[in-house]
Amino acid sequence: MSQNSGVEFILTKESGNFVLRSGSQTRAPIQSGQRPILHTHPTDEFGVNSLTPSLADIDVLNAAWARNPTGPRPVSQILVGTEKPTVFRATGFEPTPKPNPNKRN
Repeated sequence: MSQNSGVEFILTKESGNFVLRSGSQTRAPIQSGQRPILHTHPTDEFGVNSLTPSLADIDVLNAAWARNPTGPRPVSQILVGTEKPTVFRATGFEPTPKPNPNKRN
């Protein structure tokens, strides 16, 4: 779907029903409090598909874990074409720190 349309899709489970939404080239809409089961990454302007979760992808799972810290660690998947899905998990309860472009090593 993403290869043909050029946009991300996201699958969630809401009130016992599976819900599939389409988004933009770099984002898929997710309602507050929802956890993604899987989402897609379309080909970028260079013809590359990213199998790596973005910071925003991880932050959605971190927020889900923060809402239920005694529950299991949230997990989701990224589907890219016919490749094997990338499985990724929440990394903690806080949002992922954003890189500081002004910081020197």
